[in-house]
Amino acid sequence: MITVDINEVQARFSSFIEMAESGETIVVCKLGQPVVRIEPIPATLAQAPVLGSAKGQGRVLASFHAPIDDSELALWEGRSEVNGR
Repeated sequence: MITVDINEVQARFSSFIEMAESGETIVVCKLGQPVVRIEPIPATLAQAPVLGSAKGQGRVLASFHAPIDDSELALWEGRSEVNGR
């Protein structure tokens, strides 16, 4: 871990980004107090999700497809009363 002053980061920002890309963590201080950390993003977060990668990991209950009554429909549609009354 490297600790640097904010003025140094402003002067050499791209250098610190390159350091973070190579695995280094940089703590940026302002008036001697740590205020922010620049660190690499884990590879698992840096990759875009693969379409369909969660297939088979969930289920839809049969009741999901069942009709709902008028009062519940009114709530979903933002109406306070059934049948527009």
